[in-house]
Amino acid sequence: MSILDISKTLMYDFHYNYIKKKYGSEAKLLMTDTDSLMYEIETEYFFKDISGDVREKIDTSNFPQNHPSGILTGFNKKVPGAFKDECGGEASQNSPGCGRNFMLSRRIGKNLNDAKE
Repeated sequence: MSILDISKTLMYDFHYNYIKKKYGSEAKLLMTDTDSLMYEIETEYFFKDISGDVREKIDTSNFPQNHPSGILTGFNKKVPGAFKDECGGEASQNSPGCGRNFMLSRRIGKNLNDAKE
């Protein structure tokens, strides 16, 4: 099995056996890339929802130490199979844009335009 096959298996498992089981129709998969999943999830507080699953599934190495959710921070840095929030635990609004691998992203309270080509 190739690295890409292993990656796909981990991502499908995370999507169907974690996100869809936890949120059902409240989770919409907006886009995927080779190593990324982008969701729209309707929930009261996402970080509290996932806080009990950090040790098994989530890389919080880029979260601030005193994250308001109380989530375990600084955990699973570069652990294969752990999923990382690229916004470092900040609330965000994202939308796919035009063109291959182009995304506009805005962190709440900050402006961030990220073009990836």
